[in-house]
Amino acid sequence: MTLPLLDRYIVGRLMVFTFAILVLIITILQMLDLLSQADEIMAAPGASLSSLAKYAYLRAPDFVVRFTPFAVLLAVLLNLTQLASSSEIIAMRAAGMSPTHVLRPMLIGAAGIALSHFAFQELVAAKTSSQLQVWQDLDYARLHSGADQENSNIWLSTEGLILNAGTASRFGPNIHITNMVVYQFDEDGLLTGVIKSKEAQPGTPSWVLKDTLRCTSEDSEWTKDDQIGWTAPLEASEFFPNAQPNSVHQLHREVTKRRLRNEPSAALSTSLFSHFSRPLSDLIMPLIGLFIGFALPRSGQFAKQLLVGLSIGFVFFALDSFFIAVGNSGAVPAFVAAFGAPFLFAASGAYTLINLER
Repeated sequence: MTLPLLDRYIVGRLMVFTFAILVLIITILQMLDLLSQADEIMAAPGASLSSLAKYAYLRAPDFVVRFTPFAVLLAVLLNLTQLASSSEIIAMRAAGMSPTHVLRPMLIGAAGIALSHFAFQELVAAKTSSQLQVWQDLDYARLHSGADQENSNIWLSTEGLILNAGTASRFGPNIHITNMVVYQFDEDGLLTGVIKSKEAQPGTPSWVLKDTLRCTSEDSEWTKDDQIGWTAPLEASEFFPNAQPNSVHQLHREVTKRRLRNEPSAALSTSLFSHFSRPLSDLIMPLIGLFIGFALPRSGQFAKQLLVGLSIGFVFFALDSFFIAVGNSGAVPAFVAAFGAPFLFAASGAYTLINLER
């Protein structure tokens, strides 16, 4: 389906303005953030100018995810302001175009941005946020193995065993564990066996242990194997206890696990729903800026009306942050916390649109 020429014109302007404003916002925020973190980054062992570049690379996607709705709002306001100042909106209305017709290409453009926003959030920002978190946990020290994530001297315990691992490294979906020792116990808490492995690779249902030594309480002799399978009541994620889930899949899995264990999950549930509500906010921005296109031609006070529109946008983001904070505390359901502000402003925008149509 081909859009009419006027719709393509408005959608194209919205896309260009959004991209340009987002680049400007990220550049400014990136510079301020680097200034505040530079001393700590450069104080780490082996730090160089490339460390600052790496920090900027890992931090930028988070800024994109957080401030895309604000960039869309500014782009909508700038687009409508220019259309109003050049009397294009007056010409549209004189030609019999309704407010809905003017708003339609804005919503189409915002929908495309929202889809791109969600895809970028899940495919790029989730990974870079995890890498940045690991790097910060290491006080910005270099990862020796080039892994996405590392942990060392790990102790884990579960029913029937205690496990110690020298290092655990994550390379994308793959996890590599070295110098692992497993102590196995019976129901009375007595040691029944020991397994030592120089290399271990978690799997489902069985792990692969390489270069192993095994010993049981019944046989004091050590048995050496090049490779064995081992069914473990552990998940690979437990080797990285400080890792926070950042994607929808990771969050859903962690929320499910916590609910099964009757552990608090309000903050994670709110974060999960906010992964959907944040891109949805892109669609709300044209409704917030709708009145600009129809108030400006009559008042002519461009700067004043633009500031009013920006103020409404700031109220939206402040209210959204408030809902999220309340949801994290468990005071309101996670769904309400994540979608509360978008729903209220969408309802207000729809009411405004209905009145303009009359």
